[in-house]
Parts: sequence; C-alpha cells; structure tokens
Amino acid sequence: MLRQCAWCLRLIDGMGKRISNVPLPKLYEASHGMCNICGVLWMKQVLEEPLETEERAQGSAEGTVGTSEKARQEVSLATGADALLR
Repeated sequence: MLRQCAWCLRLIDGMGKRISNVPLPKLYEASHGMCNICGVLWMKQVLEEPLETEERAQGSAEGTVGTSEKARQEVSLATGADALLR
C-alpha cells in the first residue's frame, strides 16, 4: 500500500519516514497520514498556539480593564462637573 504525507505530499514508509525527496502530486489511491517531520512541526505549532492564545486573551483583558478604568474616570469627571454646575 502506498502511503503519502497529507501535508508535504512525500511518500512515506509505515513508520512515517520520508522515502521520497520531493513532493508528488496527490495520489488518491494512497493512504494519507503524516510523515515524522510534518508531525513534529505540527506538534510545535499546537504546543505554541495555546500560549499565544492565552497571551492575546490577557492582552485583551488588560485592554478591557483599561477601557473600564477610562470609562469610570469619564463618569467621575462628568459627575464632578454636574456637581459644580449645581
């Protein structure tokens, strides 16, 4: 049975080792798994992605806190201005 990496399109053996040096056109009769190299790259991406997502979430939360603080300051200023006008 032919095996071909679904990501890089190189032929692979039963253990996921690349046996072709160049990508081939997609072989529809092949079993499409993932070669070892693409598997390692995918794992790196998966393991780094949650950290980046968490950092983005923290940045957004900090932005929200800043926005809330700014809104509170504006309300406080408006309340103070109303008190002066009375």
